[in-house]
Amino acid sequence: MQTPFADEMTLDLAERLVVEERLGADRAPDILWVGLSAADIVGHAYGPLSQETQDYYVRLDRRLGVFLEFLDRRLGSSNYTIALTSDHGVMPLPEELTRRGVPASRVLTKDYTAALNAATEVARTELGLSKPLFRSSNYMGVYLDLAESTSRGLAPAEVRNRVADKLRSVPFVADAMTADELSASHAPSDRPYLELYRHSFSADRSPDVMLRPKEYALTRWKTCGTSHGTPYRFDTHIPMVFFGAGVPAGLRTERVHTTDLAPTLAGLLGAAPPADVDGVSRFGFQRHRTRPASPRLRP
Repeated sequence: MQTPFADEMTLDLAERLVVEERLGADRAPDILWVGLSAADIVGHAYGPLSQETQDYYVRLDRRLGVFLEFLDRRLGSSNYTIALTSDHGVMPLPEELTRRGVPASRVLTKDYTAALNAATEVARTELGLSKPLFRSSNYMGVYLDLAESTSRGLAPAEVRNRVADKLRSVPFVADAMTADELSASHAPSDRPYLELYRHSFSADRSPDVMLRPKEYALTRWKTCGTSHGTPYRFDTHIPMVFFGAGVPAGLRTERVHTTDLAPTLAGLLGAAPPADVDGVSRFGFQRHRTRPASPRLRP
């Protein structure tokens, strides 16, 4: 899976599925989802600036060309549409960034946990509590044990605010946002990235205090490789390509979202998504795509 050949085999399977399931053989639309997941594993292992990642994408580009040629032969170029996107990007290796003169750091998980625990302990002492507040942490933030503070009449929001204040002093933390701030009906518009974190907050699952790391501070349990999960451009800027029948040629430069993928595909199919679906059709399709009654199937 940590090589380009995993996705070459995935596309081999995709071609086989088109044939064996007779996709595109009648007027009813068929949808085939293909997950090229080796990109994620290669990116984690070597980073986006590596020779390994470059080699992966050169090979993927060639194999996708073969896949499109197969679809042209099998279905005809006017009878299919391709949508290509990704769920996230990845941070360059901090060591490589440092070599290029960009301030960056690698924070091992054990050091990350220890630093967050220590900051939370300072808050506990200031609040006059005898039992640890720190319950656990992950890359999203800190979970607190509020049993003692609640029994002493301290409001959870007050405790979370005190902890957040101490966490902001941790060297690799850019901001700390409490559950109360993230669940409020209104958020200040001048606080960087707060709105993005509000979209990622779930009251019954998210940490009591969510953390935004500094831009090139990587938290990882390994001393090699890299990861993702931040609001910065290297993690959030991804491609969205539509190609084929019904798609007007051109380059769109406005900001779009991954949630636009499904409504755009629905528009291509002439289907109206429910009103509460996130995202919009990027082409404003209002009509069914026409197809021949029986496309010619070729071996």
